[in-house]
Amino acid sequence: MRRLNLSAWLGGLAVALSLTTACGSTTTAVVPTTPVVSVTETFSGTVGLNGAVNYNFATSSAGTVTATIATLTGGPGFIGFSLGTWNGVACFVGASAVSVDRAVQGTVLQGTTTGAGALCVHMFDPTDTAGDGHGLLTTPASFTVTVLHQ
Repeated sequence: MRRLNLSAWLGGLAVALSLTTACGSTTTAVVPTTPVVSVTETFSGTVGLNGAVNYNFATSSAGTVTATIATLTGGPGFIGFSLGTWNGVACFVGASAVSVDRAVQGTVLQGTTTGAGALCVHMFDPTDTAGDGHGLLTTPASFTVTVLHQ
């Protein structure tokens, strides 16, 4: 008949438990991050007297959108310039839009998006404050706008 040595058995159990604890580990899942890719788009055109043009573009993620008038010729040296939301038909320049009525070459508009979406640049002949419905352009204004977004 075999005798059980209690102290040897407890010592072996302690070693087994310590190895189990030492070998066990907590793993943390590593979620790969998608690198943010900046996109630069360039739009060129001309706004006629009392006219407007829109250019739509899509953002792929949340972030900053920066639109800059790179070149501007004609008109009185300024133009209406807005950054808005594209609804598939028109550029919506509502309360959340960024807009300047008398933008000159070098004017920068900056906004923030909360995710992917459809945005637009709206270039226009600003309305005369006299209320007569006429714009302020004296000749058509040609421009180039660069837009930086994600």
